[in-house]
Parts: sequence; C-alpha cells; structure tokens
Amino acid sequence: MDYTKIPELISSYYGELSEIASEFPDNKKIYSKADEDFKVKYQRANDKGRLLRLAVIGQVNAGKSTFLNTILFDGQEVLPPAATPKTANLTIISYDEKCRVEVEYYEEGDWKNLQNDAQKHEAEIKRYQEQIAANPSLAKRPFISNSEINKAAYELVQMAEANGLDVEQLISQKKEIIEFESSSDLCDHLDQYVGANGRLTPVTKAVRLYLNDERLKDLEIIDTPGLNDPVPARTNKTTQLMKTVDVAFFLSQTGGDFMNESDFNLLIRVFPSEGIKHIELIGSQLDSVLMEHDYDEYRSLKAALENIENRYNRQIRTILDTRIKELETANPRIRELLANCYKPTYVSAMLYNMADKAVEDYNEDEELIFDFLTESAEHWADLSLDSKFLISLSNIPNLVDKLESVRKDKTRILENSLRDLFPDEAGKITLLINDLRSSVAVRIEQLKSNDLDSLNNQTAILEDRISGIRAGIGTVFGDIIGACSPKAVAVRKDLMDELQNLSAVKEKIGTREVEDSYDAPVSHSFLGLFSWTTYETVYYKRSVSYRYASVNSAIENLGKAAWTASTAITDMFLSLIEQQSLRKDLLREVMNNFDMDNETFSANYFKEKIQNALNSITFPTFDIDVTNELNQIANDFPDPQYEDAGVDKLNRALSLSLNRVGNFIMHELDRKVIDFKKGLDRVKDELSELLIQSALNDMQQLKQDMENKEEKLKSYQRVIESCDLLAQKVSEEQMKMLKR
Repeated sequence: MDYTKIPELISSYYGELSEIASEFPDNKKIYSKADEDFKVKYQRANDKGRLLRLAVIGQVNAGKSTFLNTILFDGQEVLPPAATPKTANLTIISYDEKCRVEVEYYEEGDWKNLQNDAQKHEAEIKRYQEQIAANPSLAKRPFISNSEINKAAYELVQMAEANGLDVEQLISQKKEIIEFESSSDLCDHLDQYVGANGRLTPVTKAVRLYLNDERLKDLEIIDTPGLNDPVPARTNKTTQLMKTVDVAFFLSQTGGDFMNESDFNLLIRVFPSEGIKHIELIGSQLDSVLMEHDYDEYRSLKAALENIENRYNRQIRTILDTRIKELETANPRIRELLANCYKPTYVSAMLYNMADKAVEDYNEDEELIFDFLTESAEHWADLSLDSKFLISLSNIPNLVDKLESVRKDKTRILENSLRDLFPDEAGKITLLINDLRSSVAVRIEQLKSNDLDSLNNQTAILEDRISGIRAGIGTVFGDIIGACSPKAVAVRKDLMDELQNLSAVKEKIGTREVEDSYDAPVSHSFLGLFSWTTYETVYYKRSVSYRYASVNSAIENLGKAAWTASTAITDMFLSLIEQQSLRKDLLREVMNNFDMDNETFSANYFKEKIQNALNSITFPTFDIDVTNELNQIANDFPDPQYEDAGVDKLNRALSLSLNRVGNFIMHELDRKVIDFKKGLDRVKDELSELLIQSALNDMQQLKQDMENKEEKLKSYQRVIESCDLLAQKVSEEQMKMLKR
C-alpha cells in the first residue's frame, strides 16, 4: 500500500474543514493544530529505520524494575526499585556497542518549580505547628499534606540539601555520560542516580542506558514512573514519550488490588495512546498469591494455579467489559485495542531468580516461599524444587518469548502503526465535522424560529429569568451535595467493617515432633526381704500442634486495606454524578424557566453549554500510602513467620497499624467530601454564569444575523451541506483503505 499520500489527504480534509468553518475562528485554530500534530505522527510512523519503542508501565511498586532486572540482567538488581513515588525515575534502555549511562538532570525551570512547591509544603508544616502551639490537644491529629506534589517536591529539595548537592552546577550540565564495562559496575553507578537513597537521585529527571546486548537490537525499552508520580517535570517527559510508544507491557500486582481503579485509569491514560498497537497485561508477583493456597484445599499445584488464573481472568473480564462499554462511544476501537488484556500472563520474578541461587543465599522473602513450596511438595505430587521446575513455575520464559516475538515482529508492528494512521485520524476528523454541523444546526433553528422582535423579547425574558435559572441549577447540584454526606457515612461504615475483618492475619496449623520425658517407677528388692522403688527418666517424642502466620499476611492485609479504601471512596464520588442523567436534570431545570408553547428557546441550544460545564468537573482521586506502616511491621517482625504468642503479637501490631490507617482514611474522606462539595459549588456557579452569558452573547449574534436573515440561513445551510459532503468523502476513503 502506498502510504505517501496519507499526509496530503489528511491535510486536505483539515484544510477543507477550515474553509467550511470560516465563520468559526476558534474551530479553525483547532483544525490547524490537529493537522500539525498528524504530520509529526506520520513522520515518525514512516521512519523505517526507527527503533521499536516498548514501554513497561505500572504503578510504583508494581514490580517494573524487578521484571526488567529478571529479563535483562538475569535477576541481578541493576535497576534499583523505586521505594516511593518521589524516587521513581524514567529509565530508557536501548542497544549500543559502547555501554554507557546518560543522565538527564532537571532543567532550571523544573527545579525552580520544585522549590516553589516545596515552599508551599513548608508553609503547610509551619501552619500546622502554629496550630499545635496554640492548641496542644490538636497534636493527636496527624499532619496531612494537602498536595502530594508539594510533599514530593519538599522531600526532593530536602534530600538534595542533605546530600550537599550543588544543584545549580549540576543542572547547568544538563547531561552527564558515564561509561561502564560490567553489570556490577553499572549497578554502582545507577544507584547514585536513581536509587531510593542515591546521592544524585533528587536532581535526576531521566536516565538513558545503552547496553551491548543482542536482545535489545531494534528495541528501545522505557521503564516509566507510575501513575502516582508526583513530580510534574517527569510526568511531562513521560507523557511526551508515551505518544511515540508502539508496544506496552502493563504490570499490575496480583493479589487483592490486581487491576484496581488506579491501574485501569493508568491503562486508559496511556493506552490506546498516539501509537500503541500492542499490549501485554502482566500479573506480577505470582508467588505472593500462590502462598494463599493451602495444600489441603487443592489436590495439586496445577489445581491451585488454575484457580489463580481463573479467578483473575474473571476479575479482569468483568472490569474490562464494564469500563470498555463506557469508552466505546469516544473510541469505537477500544475493545480491539485492549483484546490482549483479557488473557494476562502471570509471572513471578522471585521464583525465576531463586532457581540460580543456593538455598543459603535466599533473602527473607525467598525463604518464606521456599518453606511454603517445601511443605506443599509433601502433598502435591506435581511440585518440585529443582531449578528447572522453579523457572517453569515462574512463567518468565513465556514472557521472554513474547518479548522476543515482539522484537522479531518489529516490521509488521511498524507497518500496522502506519496503516492505522489514516482510519484513526479519519475518525477524529469525522467527530470534528459532526461537532461543527451540530453547532450550525442550532444556529439555523434559532434563526428560523425567531425575528428581531422575538429576539429582543427573548433577551428580556432571559434577563428576567436569570434568578430562576440559577435557582434551578442550584437545586440539581444541591441534591448531589446533599447526597454526598450520607454516602460518605455508608462508605465509612463499610470500610470500618472491612478494616476489622483485616485486623487478624491468616493463621495456619502446623505439627512438629518434640522430645518429652517422664519419670517411670522401677521396683527393687533385697533377697525378698524388703523392696523399694526408684524413678528413672524416660525420653520420648510426641507430635504437638502450633499456630503460625507469615509476616507477609499482615503486609498483604495492610495493602488490601489501602486498595479497598481507595477503590470504595473513588467509586463513591463517581457514583454521585452520572453525566447523562445530570445533563437531563440540568436541562429540565433550565427549560422550566421558559414557556415552551409560547417561547422559542430551544433545548438543543443549551445542551452543548451544559456538557462543556460538566466536562470541567474533577473527581477526587484517593490513593493511600501505607509505606510507613509496612516498614514498621517489617522492622518489628524481621523473621518470615511467627508462632503462637508471636502470632498474637503480630495481630496486635497489625491492629494498631490498621487503626492508624483507618484514622487517616476517615480524616481524608471527610476532607475529600468537603473539597468535592466546594468543587460542585464552583461548577454550579460557573455553569449559571456560562449559560446566562453565552445565551446573552448568542442573542446579540442572532440579532446581527437577523439583519440579513435569508442570506445567513443560506450560508449556514451551505455549511451543513459541506459538512455532509466532507463526512461522506472521508467515509468513502476509509472504505477504500479497508479494501486495499
């Protein structure tokens, strides 16, 4: 297929659309910008020598770095994992014969923005301290930042100061190049720039890594920060890169929060993006889920794995089916684009890395899974502990094969990217045509149904009904605001019940042989004249049962608590506003202020104005960071598992942690409710003013049009006809493309 004519064809459509919209200057600006953006996309797609760009996507702590370390560095921890969102840096990996690291520092403007945000957080802390000084009883209330962005900026600036960095000198360099020869050498270098405690981490925006590795030929791998990256400078760079990505490996941690709301929002935000044509959904950390399956519940390892796969496949199918329906109107190809996500690949990098280790070299987490497998192997005949079996169980080879398949399939993927350019852009143009046609149709309706006298009359009526319109809009939003607090109370109760359910770890019963003893009587006699008894100690072994629980169980409960709260509260806010019904309610209240039998205000006139205002509503996101609580548990309970009294102690610690988390959740819920109500009040006021002012402005424009009514009607009708002809032309060309 000859793709060289596509840019010319698309430009002609945008040019024709601009001519049609000659009386709509704002529309013309949109079309011109869309045309320029397409030319950039085409230029990249048509570059036959370019690398295939693959992004590894997932939230912080999804296991992205571990995954890449496993498939690229045989499990060696070369890429340091991000301990917190603030240390999650962008890393780009590609092939070159000369191994080196290119470090990109923040620009001067980036750092000034971070400093400004840090000062805002510092001011928050100062206000909190002043409140405590004035009222010491408030000290019981934890300090909670109003902005994760400000908090992260403060921590990065503080970290730079603590490390004694000459920030001005470093950022003036813009870039730094470090050559290396071995993986261990590379590891030492990288840790300084992207490690959680790296000396230069606070000033590093991105790292580009070049490796002499045949597997990377034709590839460029991007290790992205997570959705919860609070640093705008990194987010902007990641966003720009994502527009050029061809393939995505999306990681979500298996367990209670597999493909949670935040995961799905991230998935939709980056895929389908400008160029992504293939995606693999990966359930990471399979080992943690496997340990939830007792050998007495499942007859074999195969049965346990099938249960895991079936459970999560059902979960992801339900999520995708529900959410895709919501998105198909805006993107009819969404189902096709996300088809691969219906069958995720579940992997464990830990199991894979354990295969090449001696048992004595296992870390605590590896020891825990090893003990589980050892015990289960006594009951599951299909489970082995040799290296080959662990590698197979990890499912990493399957994923490596998929990566290699993607690399080998570079030509086809790039051709598909080029092939899909036209239908994707044609769909976008069709939507723009329909929007213009609808706007013009409203103008025609208004001109036909009015004269100058009626417009003057309507203007007076509108001005007279302003208070009624405001009151009607206020009633609709008042109902939503009124429903907010009762829903929050219900969510609060459900969350407290769930936190209570999570306050005890999952216990197991084990048995062991212990040595015991008792004193056995021994009879003696002397010549039958007299006798006596002595006692000797007899030793024996007996089986005793004991309770035990893993520290991982407590950590999982904390993670589940955070995920449950995030999901429940986010869903609560989303449920308060159903845009379709809200639009109808608002339209009804607005039109109630007009006599539809005697006045000629059209319902269609207000629909677009209302929708524009509704699009400005922002829904609170609710992410809970339980890192401190997790670290506390890990520090207080360094062993992988505990028995009997140790289990009770672990439960008490978990209960206290969940109590603190619960207090934070409830405090944040109350704060989010207040912020959400304020936001709705703002939208209510803005909508009232928007509708009223737009209506008055349009009345004035209609009066001008009325001076030459017949000519204007003919002009607008020509626009309608031109829109229809252009839409038909675009559609016919799409059909031709499909047949080629």
